[in-house]
Amino acid sequence: MEYNTTGSTWSKLSPGLISFEQYANVRHRALYAYRLRAGTRRLYYIGVSHNQTLSDWQFSRIARVIRASKPDVVIIEGAGDLLGQGWSELPECLRCLKPDQVIRLFGENLFAARIAYESGAKVLSGDAGLASQAQWLFQEGYSRAEIFVYFVCQQIVQSLDSGDETDPHLFLDVRLDRLRSILGWSDFEFSLTSFQRSHRLVLGTDVKWHDRRFYEVVLDPVDRASTRNRWTRLNALSQSLNSFRDARIIQEVSRLAKLFETIVIVYGATHAYMQRGALTQVYAAFDARQDETPNSGQRHPDTAGDVP
Repeated sequence: MEYNTTGSTWSKLSPGLISFEQYANVRHRALYAYRLRAGTRRLYYIGVSHNQTLSDWQFSRIARVIRASKPDVVIIEGAGDLLGQGWSELPECLRCLKPDQVIRLFGENLFAARIAYESGAKVLSGDAGLASQAQWLFQEGYSRAEIFVYFVCQQIVQSLDSGDETDPHLFLDVRLDRLRSILGWSDFEFSLTSFQRSHRLVLGTDVKWHDRRFYEVVLDPVDRASTRNRWTRLNALSQSLNSFRDARIIQEVSRLAKLFETIVIVYGATHAYMQRGALTQVYAAFDARQDETPNSGQRHPDTAGDVP
């Protein structure tokens, strides 16, 4: 499916999305969840904090919502290349791991996938693959060095969150090979030396292998007052890319809601909050088109309250 990628701002990408400037002044709970409905259609959105902490109660909440709602499809954040390739062994691979192992190794997205597969739901990623994301960033004027640093820094954060104690150089070798294969930049050097050089060029500092807070700040798409004097080109890139990603999932839900009655989304809480207005419009439109809604009642989308 082709997605609308014309225009560089959130407002051009999808009506109803709030801007990052608006979001900077918002405060909400770490777990931001809500329900939308139109006739027999239901959307349950679980906005989470990204972590791989076994004791975090959000994981039991994810499992409870998926099992109780019996969704047709569960949309997870990330894993666009993995699910886009239709890796048929993924359900069995996840079933071979205990739930605690899935959380510790992968976090909430594949934990949600595991529960979804157990419940008989289809699992889809709301994200485009990295090559499509990179193409969007090219259109926005970002260089390959900037895109490369952004993707690898994300991997560093994920490694720190998982408690991976692998030597950073060995850890990076595997991920660089994967990036090389996905992005297909034949004339670009995917190596530790290249990453270190690009990191200094883009961020003005050496790689900080064990400093999660540093990368949390430089990858943040929100221009927060507390970190405003540290806003970098990478923050701007992250903001542009997240606008694209938010718009993409709105378009994807608009498509899927025509095919499936019950959808569960498990994404970061920031995405959940920023997308709520646009998704409310999507489900309100179904109530306005009663003839396209099987067994539709006269109710308007329910945006009040929480998910089960």
